[in-house]
Amino acid sequence: MASVTLAADWAAALGAVATLGGVVATLCAGWWTWRAAVPHRKATYSVEITPLLSSTHSGLSVSLGVDQLAHPHTVTLKVTNTGNREIVASSFNGEPIEFQMGARVVSVLSKDTTGNRRVPPTSIHGNALHIDPYVLHKKQQVTYKLLIDGPAPELKIRHSLSASLKPDNTQAMRSARYLAMTVGAGIAAAMISIWITPLLGDYERTAEQDFIENVRKEAYQDARRDLEKELKEKGAAGVSATPSPSAPATR
Repeated sequence: MASVTLAADWAAALGAVATLGGVVATLCAGWWTWRAAVPHRKATYSVEITPLLSSTHSGLSVSLGVDQLAHPHTVTLKVTNTGNREIVASSFNGEPIEFQMGARVVSVLSKDTTGNRRVPPTSIHGNALHIDPYVLHKKQQVTYKLLIDGPAPELKIRHSLSASLKPDNTQAMRSARYLAMTVGAGIAAAMISIWITPLLGDYERTAEQDFIENVRKEAYQDARRDLEKELKEKGAAGVSATPSPSAPATR
């Protein structure tokens, strides 16, 4: 009977785990379906500024043609369409994306993009780089390498996009996902432990009870055999018999 109860408890625990997994899978599927169906036009940008001369350059200089640069820096600017729809030229509302560098933009050294897409055109306006209205395809990333001149460059951005444009926080999001997965795994492990521990306790108690019951039965059988042997010996000698021991009570 105990083994039947234990099996039923295990089946109930496994059923609860399966139900929880089904709920999580349903929620994830619903979220992905909603994400795919609803348009999300959004983009991210990142900038990396690298000085070409150290503070102790000892007379070294950088020039571009006849343009002598006192505080040259290279800039790697990346813009990525992270949404599930294209960002079309009309989304710019007739205005460029303006990246103010806080230093004079000397030149656009190179332009690149993922896939075989075209790179949105740019123009230089003093300390600013303008990305002109153009289509930015889904998952497309464009990269501009710039040469700027100024002692303390600092990025500021202005735009009129009918789309979200935010700094790239991919690394922070990965860290957040990892933390969420770790916490989720810990919660799942705790829940499983809460379900499994009582079952293991029942199993241990059942095993202990079976062991005690077997010991009692063996002791009874040994005592019975000894008594029967004694009775035979006394019967042969003509001595009156004593009553046999009663069997141990079973649970």
